[in-house]
Amino acid sequence: MEKIRIPYEDVVDLAAHLCDLEDETSPEEVEEVLYNKFNISMDDFHNLCEHLLPLVDVGEINGEKYKGFGLRKSNYGVWFVKTKIKYGKQ
Repeated sequence: MEKIRIPYEDVVDLAAHLCDLEDETSPEEVEEVLYNKFNISMDDFHNLCEHLLPLVDVGEINGEKYKGFGLRKSNYGVWFVKTKIKYGKQ
């Protein structure tokens, strides 16, 4: 399975956002809150993000735009999970 390298600092920023923490929160505190909220270590979260990023996709079905996780093969794509893109506040 494809894996994309992501800088550790970017994953810490993503974790902080998911945990509703301020930008200035220390990486150690972010990791503690991440573990308490999602029961996952920062290293495991980093690894998961690197495996999920290649699956992120945006597409259109019958004029509706979607984002989600999927694969594109030859002339078609397969969504594993998708949601309509809502413009404005999400």
